Amino acid sequence: MANAIKNYNGQLGGQPGQTAIGLAQWHARDMNSHDYVGLVGSDGVGFLQRWACSGGAPQDGGVIAVGQSSDVNAVLNFLKSDPSANKVLTLGGSANTRVAVGYANGFWLIIVY
Repeated sequence: MANAIKNYNGQLGGQPGQTAIGLAQWHARDMNSHDYVGLVGSDGVGFLQRWACSGGAPQDGGVIAVGQSSDVNAVLNFLKSDPSANKVLTLGGSANTRVAVGYANGFWLIIVY
């Protein structure tokens, strides 16, 4: 998924931090475990709050939660067709813009920052 988003955006080149990758993966697993799609974890803590408390939240960026599809192309096409999600996918404009993806059994958390 990260490569598909990079190909679509055409301007993503920075390497995501391990904190972003780890938190995205944790959140995707949490959505899968509790069968929900959202930016607030099952413990009531929002993704961006969790990231800020981990010392890694950037000033600019976007987060997308998607669920119940393991097909990368179908998910990406769905996100491209949604104006809000597409805005996140096309953030950036520099080679330092990064993408981190968490995935668990059809649940995705995508960060572009």
